[in-house]
Amino acid sequence: MPDMILIGGDMLVAKEGSSVQEALEFVKKLPHICQVYYTNGNHEQRMKENTDIYGDTYERYKAKLENCGVCFLENKAENIEKNGMKFSIYGLELDSSVNRKFKKADVTEKTVEEKIGKKGKDYSILMAHNPAYMDAYKKWGADLILSGHLHGGLVRCPGIGAVVTPQGFLFPKYSGEMRREGEQTIVVSRGLGSHTINIRLFNMPEVIAIEVCVR
Repeated sequence: MPDMILIGGDMLVAKEGSSVQEALEFVKKLPHICQVYYTNGNHEQRMKENTDIYGDTYERYKAKLENCGVCFLENKAENIEKNGMKFSIYGLELDSSVNRKFKKADVTEKTVEEKIGKKGKDYSILMAHNPAYMDAYKKWGADLILSGHLHGGLVRCPGIGAVVTPQGFLFPKYSGEMRREGEQTIVVSRGLGSHTINIRLFNMPEVIAIEVCVR
């Protein structure tokens, strides 16, 4: 049984008239297994920001899940001690503007620090939905960075990786892998769903299990 479940966002679809009920029914069962931490993806963020379109749908969705024991990390951190190990989980929430097609925003280490503060002294896990800004996350100093967003790049070539992202960028550096870079570990999940173009080629859906060991 896991010690915790981390949800990196995009559990629902921010589309006018779409329902959040399926996501709600699924996620509210997870706290029966263990503690759940949830950081918003671009779909939750869009729904949260655009109340003129979605009304209070996001706030009601969040409140119902919080009542079931889900902990939302919206530019917040949670300090935890498990099995003798102290660590902090940070949930980074960026504005919807950083997810525009064919355009990268200016997200820097300073941007991250302004959102969630400086990294603490304990082992740090950073949940940051969009891997396009991985350099900023690394410079901020997280020990373990968890990301996703790109659905594995839709189409993957064996030995190469993602061909194109949903935002229209070719051959992204981070799209669906686990790697060590110096003292940092980067995990980018390919996730379970698909994008507007409903295709996944050489791109198996996945749920990732991670074991963090004290060194």
